[in-house]
Amino acid sequence: MFGLSSDHVIAGIRDLLLPISDVVAINIHEAPYLAPEADNLSACTGALIDAGVTYLLIGGMGTDVHNVQSNLYNETGLVESTLTASIAAHIAHGFDPVEAISKAPHYTFHAMKNTRRIGLGQHIPDRMYWNR
Repeated sequence: MFGLSSDHVIAGIRDLLLPISDVVAINIHEAPYLAPEADNLSACTGALIDAGVTYLLIGGMGTDVHNVQSNLYNETGLVESTLTASIAAHIAHGFDPVEAISKAPHYTFHAMKNTRRIGLGQHIPDRMYWNR
């Protein structure tokens, strides 16, 4: 995303959109563009939360494509991982919290198991694996 964006577009995202965003989902490679003053991922996370983001989901962490995880942060720090996002999605689809918590690990496992590489870019989780 950012490889094709100009500095003023990135500045616009950082200065205009982040302060009014409830949830921002980015990967570890995009974080430094949005928090250029930060020198590590922890500092990026803090800078983005300080900029006004309520929840920050940073993905792309892991040692290989089959061990990628995402972490969710808020003003208190790390909230949880990809699993949290999956639980929230299940609740948004009308499942009660207990059912959402029981279904989320299955969905998360299969989305990560069925990653696809589009072009020469990073591997993308197949979030629609169940619909094929």
